[in-house]
Order: sequence, then structure tokens, then C-alpha cells
Amino acid sequence: MKKLLLAVFLSSSFMTALPQTNLVDSLQQRIDFLERRMDEKNYTRVPAGDFEKLLDNKVSSEVYNSIYKWIGFLALLIGIAGFLVSAYSRTLIKETVETVTDKKFADLQSKVEKINNELQRENHVQDEKLKLLQNENAAFFEAQKRFRDETASMIDERVNASTRIIQNNVAESIQSRAANLKFKGVELIHEINAFVDNRSFVISKETKARLIDTLVNCYYYSNELPAGENRYKRMIEIVNKYESEVDLLPETYVNAAIALTYQYDYYGVKSDRESALYSCEKSISRLQDYGTAYAVKLEVFAMDYKKAFDETEKNEALKNIQKTFKSIDNNQSPHICKEIIERFKVDNEVPYLQPYISLLESLFPDAFIAIRSRIPAAQNETVV
Repeated sequence: MKKLLLAVFLSSSFMTALPQTNLVDSLQQRIDFLERRMDEKNYTRVPAGDFEKLLDNKVSSEVYNSIYKWIGFLALLIGIAGFLVSAYSRTLIKETVETVTDKKFADLQSKVEKINNELQRENHVQDEKLKLLQNENAAFFEAQKRFRDETASMIDERVNASTRIIQNNVAESIQSRAANLKFKGVELIHEINAFVDNRSFVISKETKARLIDTLVNCYYYSNELPAGENRYKRMIEIVNKYESEVDLLPETYVNAAIALTYQYDYYGVKSDRESALYSCEKSISRLQDYGTAYAVKLEVFAMDYKKAFDETEKNEALKNIQKTFKSIDNNQSPHICKEIIERFKVDNEVPYLQPYISLLESLFPDAFIAIRSRIPAAQNETVV
């Protein structure tokens, strides 16, 4: 019976135990302990029914205690193992998730960078195309503007050229008509004044200079003048008004000098004298062998002699006359002497000038002889 109970106990203990060395050793020690307790000297006789009952209770109690103990131990092992497995699983899952996430993030970041690089390259290409297009458009608009400007300029130039040709022809027609009328007529003076003063007329400076000279001649030769106008004052005003705009002709300056000479003879004002000599010099600077300008200078200096206050002023006048004759003698042009004699011949018919020409010839007869000697015989004419 005891053997059977021991076998059952051992069997139950063995069936519930783990296959581990420590567990077997523990059971063996307990069996040995129970056998020693069951020796005769330790055995107390009890009734068979009580003994069986006590033995069953004892065995059951021991078995159950052992089972509970191992169940608790196994539960603890299972709990620890579960905790470790759970912790390892969480760590593994975390590491796996982090690895996968990092890889996915790195892949995604790489794709994003690649897309950004492609977009930047595409944007750069588009920017270059846009710049090229803008440059082409700017060049096109610039060429279009230049074409419009050049076309407008060319049209304006052609229109202006045509206008200049027409208006120059009109100006030349007026000059020809004035010459045919011998520069006489109030209507002619009005017409030329209106044409010259009209700023909308586009004519060459040369044509305008000739037209101004024609106007001055009209004032000089015309018998009738516009109401309230003085012949010589008007000639001087015309020269003063236009000499800064155009290069006036030598003849224009001489005509102004003639008008100023008249003013000087009549009023004796020194400013008229200076202006007359200035006009003569301007005329000579434009035409160095213009004999008429030299003749007018001699007439001005003769007036100085006649108007002299004392011998000092007379000697100054004589000195200026001698200088002028010397300048004429130094000028080798074949035209200068002929023009001087022709001018003296014309002015000798003018009452206020005739005394001055006679004075010059009486004071400087040799100079007149020298001048006439330089004129070809067929052209030589006597002044007085």
C-alpha cells in the first residue's frame, strides 16, 4: 500500500514537473524523507480505515501543495517569459518599425529630393526659355520701334525735303521777280517780309540769306515804302535781326553799311559809324576782294575827315584812309579795283556822297591812279 501511494505520488509529482534536474532531485529527497518517516520506529499504528484516510489526505495534500507550488512557479516562469517575450517583441517590433519607417522615409526623402531636383531643372529650363522669349520679344519690339521711327523719320525727311524744294523754289521765284522789278514795290516788300518771318517755311539757310539780301535791296532801291518805315533804319534792323540765324551775304552787309553811312552822315552819331565799319569788315571777311566794301570804308573815313573837330581827328581820318588804300594795294585780286571804281561812279550820283568822293580824289590822286591802272583799259571808267 505504501509502495503504491509512493508510486502514485511520485508519478503525479513527475507528471506535473518540468524535465529539469533540480525538480527530480527535489522529488527524490521528498521520497527519501517519507520513507524514513515510515520506518517502524517512527510508525504508529492506527486503524486501517483511518490510516488510509490519513494517508490519502496527506498524499493529496502533499501532491496538491507540490502541484500548486509548481503551477505557481510555472506561472511565474510563464509570466517572466511572457514579459520578456513581450518586451523583446515590442523592442523587435519597434526596431523593425523604425527600420522600415526610416527606410521608407529615406526612400521618400530621396524621391522628394529627386522630384525637387527635376522640378528645379525644369524650372531652370523654363526660366531660360522665358528669358529667351522675353529677349526675342524685346528685340522684336525694339526692331519694330526702330522700323517705325526710321520709317517716320524717312517719311518726315522726304516730306521736309519736298517741302524745302517747293518752298526754296517759291523763294527763288520771289528773288527772280524782285530782280525783274528792279527791287521796287511795296507789295514786293510785304511779300518777302511775310515769307522770311514765317517760321513754318522750311528753306535752306543759303536761300534764306539770298532772300534777306533781296529784301534789303528792295528797301534800298524802292521808291515807295510801307507806311511809317524808314529806308535805312529798316535795312539796319533786318541785318541785326537775321545775322545770328544765317550767314548773310557780303552784299547784305555792304547794303547795311551804306544805310549806316547815310545815318552817320545825316546824324553824325558815332555808333552808326562803328556799325557801318563793322558791316564793311563782315562783308570783307566773307569776300576778301569785295571792292564795294572797301569803297564804303573810304567814304566813312572821308566823313570822319569832314566832321573832324580838330587836326588830331583829321590826321586820324587821313591815316585810316591811307591804311585802306594800302590794303587795296596789297590785295592782288583783279576784281577789287574794278568794283571800287564802279561803286564810286554810282555814289558820285548821290548828292550826300558826291562831296566825299571828290575829297578822296583830291587828297589821294595817286591812289586813284594806281587803282585805275589795275583795271583793264576796256573796263576803265572815269569817276568824276
